[in-house]
Amino acid sequence: MDRHAQTGAPGQTAERAFNRISKFFRWIMAAPLLIAWILGYYGGAKLHYGVNDAETAQKIWAITTDKSIAALTIFLIVARSAWRATHRPPALDAAMPPRMQRATHLGHFALYLLMIAVPL
Repeated sequence: MDRHAQTGAPGQTAERAFNRISKFFRWIMAAPLLIAWILGYYGGAKLHYGVNDAETAQKIWAITTDKSIAALTIFLIVARSAWRATHRPPALDAAMPPRMQRATHLGHFALYLLMIAVPL
């Protein structure tokens, strides 16, 4: 079955596609979160204060950059949340069991909470 098929014929389902801006927000959020996670790990686990001046400077750079990315991420979360509040996502597949639909909504809610909690 063609994944771009429209609903109408028996056995066909509509594609659940997000618009371009929603996709942009998804990927523009992924990059800084991944970079911040790598910097946080590198700065927290691999670098130490007082070992030598170069390592201390690297640790300060990693922490400062991580905080800057967190500030950018918070701005992007506000913009994404405003977009999400004014633009509904595509409907879930009607054939999906109600329990799975609730789990999907709870999962998305949890992701938004984590996107806010992690940078803070």
